[in-house]
Amino acid sequence: MPRATWICGGSPNCSAASSASGGADRRSIRSPVRRRPGPAQTPFTLLEAALGLEFDAGRGEIRLRDPRLPAFLNDVVLRDLQLGPSSVDLRLRRHGDEVSLEVLRTRGQIQVSIVLTH
Repeated sequence: MPRATWICGGSPNCSAASSASGGADRRSIRSPVRRRPGPAQTPFTLLEAALGLEFDAGRGEIRLRDPRLPAFLNDVVLRDLQLGPSSVDLRLRRHGDEVSLEVLRTRGQIQVSIVLTH
């Protein structure tokens, strides 16, 4: 099964690459600004909902509440995910029905946690 990797973050681009083509099939998409939901925003909204992304600026914390990845998506990389003046790069991997989190890089004071409620 081909593995798609989403690379998103504070930069204006988000791209997906499929491992079936060795990453050569990489396409960049301009990241939509949060105004009105539209077709271009749908992939980002779905990914945010699947990962249960929550941002708590007061605590300097990004939480992933009951994160899930769809069966066709084994690996997701979020780059330059910003909270206030700090940012983080994350990799999430699907293991059956579970998701693991790897912090690739942090800049500033930021905390990342997975919250499991079930």
